Amino acid sequence: MKLSTLLLVSVIVAGCASVPELKQELAAKNQVTASVSEMQFRPLRLSENVTLALDGDQPAFDFPEGRSLYAAWAIPKAQATRQLKFKTYLSTQYLPKANVLVPSFLFLDDAKQSVALVKTNSLKRDVDFWRGVYFEGEIPVPASASYFVLFTIDSESPQLYSVSENGHRRLLPHAPAGTVDVKVSALDNDR
Repeated sequence: MKLSTLLLVSVIVAGCASVPELKQELAAKNQVTASVSEMQFRPLRLSENVTLALDGDQPAFDFPEGRSLYAAWAIPKAQATRQLKFKTYLSTQYLPKANVLVPSFLFLDDAKQSVALVKTNSLKRDVDFWRGVYFEGEIPVPASASYFVLFTIDSESPQLYSVSENGHRRLLPHAPAGTVDVKVSALDNDR
């Protein structure tokens, strides 16, 4: 078997990992960030759209809600109210293996102290021609927030569904890994 074929097969298999397999990998992860102050916060400009693959390459942290992979950003202050918009994509279009990462957001102030924890309550389903089915949501950014951390909580809420070509509706399991787009905008600049 050629190396390129072997690589393609390993990427396809990794993309179709089941939720129990992903949870086992997360639980076995040895390198866990010790504190919020040790997290590496990447800068995120207002209205900049960032795509993130939250996977085994991301660091893990033991949040009060449980261990999770995470991504952390520093966000600029704005005169207007800020809003965080996100899209989270299905792991695959093939239904028995399809799952979705449902993000939660921890907002921190200048001293990296918790300002708010926002758990995703409801998401709108849509389709992107190139990237497939996704769920999107938006949440207000607290005025005192200078940072946010995206992570997952082991929860079945909200319940998200995918619909097969023959119209069969299937409940999607929440996964500790997946692909998410995020963007923070000042409300008066994002119209």
